[in-house]
Amino acid sequence: MGKMANSNPNKEQLPKYDSIEWYFKVLKQYADFSGRARRKEYWMFVLFNAIISIGIMTTIAGILSVLRIVAGIIFILYVFAVFMPALAVMVRRLHDVGKSGWMLLITLIPLVGTVWLLVLLATDSEPGNNQYGANPKGINKQTFSTSGNTQPRMNNSMEKSGKKVSSPHYPPYTGTGLCDVCNCSLGGVRAYIVPNNVFYNSGKYRAYVKNSRMMHFAGMTVDDAYFANMQALDKSAGSAVCENCIYMFR
Repeated sequence: MGKMANSNPNKEQLPKYDSIEWYFKVLKQYADFSGRARRKEYWMFVLFNAIISIGIMTTIAGILSVLRIVAGIIFILYVFAVFMPALAVMVRRLHDVGKSGWMLLITLIPLVGTVWLLVLLATDSEPGNNQYGANPKGINKQTFSTSGNTQPRMNNSMEKSGKKVSSPHYPPYTGTGLCDVCNCSLGGVRAYIVPNNVFYNSGKYRAYVKNSRMMHFAGMTVDDAYFANMQALDKSAGSAVCENCIYMFR
């Protein structure tokens, strides 16, 4: 992960992973078919899974024929390894829109079923709780309220710094879940809702992503088109940002 300029007082508090952490989150929940998965979790897994798969296939195509058998076996093993978590996160994604995992069987209907499933996978989370659990975004009607006395407690690292932190002009985020920048837990910390047109076009946020070690490891080209595509895929009302990352959007 790239580090920001030395003038940033929160530099050492930034975590070491970014978007690819969603991929590892799905792998950790290997055969977890319960609960809900937000769109970002599902589509980030699809994105990085595709990148890794293409990388393996490109490697197979570029090596000697004698070694292609070994590379082919590695690819087959990878496909089998990610099949279960891929199926599990798809079921959780359906749960997130209020549908049973059995809705996957709709793909048995030629063409129409596949299109219908894609629409469901791209649909935003049901607000609040549903029969499968709490909203993974932790967003409800109160989340976007700018009034009221309930505020998350500032984390200890900021309290101990003794520095005054000015509040940005964004509505407070009062739910749970993860920061959309650093993926840290939002439980017990001050957080805000940043509009997506501001979130994806922030120069500091773009530099943070571009300089990420994980992005370099994945061999991704992070340019303006990448951020435009990410913004187009994200249909949520805004992005949750913790107090340690909000400086990127001031």
